[in-house]
Amino acid sequence: MDKETKKTLNELLTRIRQGDTDSISSLYEIMSPTVRYIALRYLKNENDADDLVQDFWLEIKKYADGFLINKNAFGYLCKVMNRLALNKLKKLNMQIQNNIEFVDYLKIENYQTDDTMEIVGLRNDINHAMLKLTQLQQIIIQETYFEDKTIRQIAKDLGVSKTQVGRLKNDAIEILKNELSKKGWDKNDV
Repeated sequence: MDKETKKTLNELLTRIRQGDTDSISSLYEIMSPTVRYIALRYLKNENDADDLVQDFWLEIKKYADGFLINKNAFGYLCKVMNRLALNKLKKLNMQIQNNIEFVDYLKIENYQTDDTMEIVGLRNDINHAMLKLTQLQQIIIQETYFEDKTIRQIAKDLGVSKTQVGRLKNDAIEILKNELSKKGWDKNDV
């Protein structure tokens, strides 16, 4: 990028920072191809990239306020878009990982054959208690007790830390114990 364009970008960001909204159009003409390129490079999906670019331009006043006048406006705006794209990518990956579904093993018909009435009653009470858990807690309980996964494996599946999985698991167990004790089950035996 030539010196004159860099100088123009610095002036435009400074004007936007001072409240000149007309300068946004001029900044857009210069920076829009680069901003969109960065978004596409990270997100690899035109719709997600276009959404991110639109969010970028909606918040341009905020980014202009964070700009230091004697710095490189082009580099600054590229860093802002890089950070936004990485955050969006992380968020999208978390959503994909959190789309792991809870499978209600207790409702599978073959699972309940030849059970005593007490076991069937416990299963029904567990089903009702599971409804008190968040979706993430349900998945953690499912993967722990029905799929025999370790906390490390569950953390990897969900894209969260082992500490968070452990905390959610402990909270879920406490909720289940409390709910089952309300139904008459001994809290220490559950």
